[in-house]
Amino acid sequence: MQKLRELEYNALKYAVVARKYIDIARSLKTTPSYVSKLIMGLERKGIKIYGKFDYASIGLIEYLMLLPFSQDIMEKNIPYIIQKTTLIKSKQKILMLRALIPDGAQKDFADILQADPNQMWRITSFSWNPYSSPLTVYMHGKITSNTLQLTELLETRKLVHTPPPKQQQKIDNLDLELVAEFTRNPFLKLSQLAQRKNMKNQTLNYHYTSHVKPIRLENEVIINPPPGYATRLLQIKTTQGHEEHIAWALSSLHYVQNTYALTGTGTVYTFLSPDPYEEKQLAETLYTCTAILDFTLFGYVTANKRYTVPFGDIIANGRYNIGIVYEALHVHRRKANYDIYEL
Repeated sequence: MQKLRELEYNALKYAVVARKYIDIARSLKTTPSYVSKLIMGLERKGIKIYGKFDYASIGLIEYLMLLPFSQDIMEKNIPYIIQKTTLIKSKQKILMLRALIPDGAQKDFADILQADPNQMWRITSFSWNPYSSPLTVYMHGKITSNTLQLTELLETRKLVHTPPPKQQQKIDNLDLELVAEFTRNPFLKLSQLAQRKNMKNQTLNYHYTSHVKPIRLENEVIINPPPGYATRLLQIKTTQGHEEHIAWALSSLHYVQNTYALTGTGTVYTFLSPDPYEEKQLAETLYTCTAILDFTLFGYVTANKRYTVPFGDIIANGRYNIGIVYEALHVHRRKANYDIYEL
């Protein structure tokens, strides 16, 4: 990671919990226009900030899937898939998908993608949070992690790190479009969006305030690895039921992009891009930590794409349309009746 000025680092921290540039500006005692420049500067340094939502409260359940590599799936924008990762594992090329699947449609989704149900898991995902990470240290322009405290964090068993589930929300197609817009730009002004879409401010304000704002979580920070750094995927084994805590603890490391706890399996997948010294420290910590039963290098990342939820003609009669997944893969249309943003 490139060096950050202290003001840039503080802007990054406060951006996690902010909804508008003015929120960050108040914390930094500066102006919203200067905050905008700081955020753009962070993006040029490979640090991006995305909006995050409580998807389960709108009937979308997060799953992880492993499939044989498919160029077709990798290249096409497929509804409900929010991340595609190409992995080299030994002499195999495989595809890892993270998807937000409509509740109750998991079997249909797997059938359409011709995925093995035994290679499909419900997950809880975590990412590095500079605002609240107990391991993050900023010093002399560099972000580092106190790996010496990682063992204590891993072995201190706390049961809940995720927010309690919200009451089920009923949303419509406009709400889902707002979720996509605020995912790719969490500081978006509704007035600018209304102008771009030629809609009334009042309409967007109602939908955002009533349906979208209640399901917003803290923003997500993703750091792209510096040139020459390979992103690796670790598979970690712990005792069954402890996987969520381990995933949360590992996400406190600044060089971890995402961690996924596979519900009820004792398995955690962790994407990370440490430097050689950090990698050595982490390996020694995992080796000596009693909470870790085993860990292995699962594979190397060669491609990674992220997407928003689909929007457009997605919801009808209160139900998500799962048929558009089949259409995306097998039906050739000039213009689909939905859209997806690549992040």
